[in-house]
Amino acid sequence: MDSLLLSTLRRNNFSFLRKGLRDNEMISVLNEINSQGIFTIILCVVLVLLLIVEGTKLWKGTLESLGLKTNKELQEQSLNKRLDELEHKIKTVENSFMNNQEVYHNQSIEIRNHLQENQENLSNQITELSTVINDFATTSKECTVASFRSSLWRMHRDFVSQGYITPDGLKTFLDMGNLYERCGGDDIYHEKLLPEIKALEVHYPEGSVYNE
Repeated sequence: MDSLLLSTLRRNNFSFLRKGLRDNEMISVLNEINSQGIFTIILCVVLVLLLIVEGTKLWKGTLESLGLKTNKELQEQSLNKRLDELEHKIKTVENSFMNNQEVYHNQSIEIRNHLQENQENLSNQITELSTVINDFATTSKECTVASFRSSLWRMHRDFVSQGYITPDGLKTFLDMGNLYERCGGDDIYHEKLLPEIKALEVHYPEGSVYNE
């Protein structure tokens, strides 16, 4: 028990002694700094800063000579690489958009010209078809008029040759004459054929539905 107490006292005494020595050393340092003056202190701080700066430069130079980079430089390099890739993608998209715009513009012009050409062709075809239809209508009308005229002349010749006309024959002649006029024929019908037919005597045959 006495030995343990004695050991504890010794350790405490030594601790106090060491602490006292440290305090004395600190006081000595402060006294030394105070004796040197404020200018010396500032000079020492500046020298320390210069040493830090030069040491940093030397460290960077050593890393560069060895091909090594700091974490900050690696992060900046990675960031710059990502920015370059992003800029490249943006330029690629812009170029693709501009190229597509030009292609679409040329295609729209081609489609417009094609539609205009087709419209012109269709218009020409419609004009040609209209001309063909009109020509056909005119030709058909002329053929119809000529056919009616021929029939009227034949009936006129037969009735005049026999010297009379029957009620049925007269009705047929007048109906055909009306059709002839509606088709545009009116040249010799009123001038010669109709007056001469009306001048003939009408004979009513036996069993005729027409009365005298």
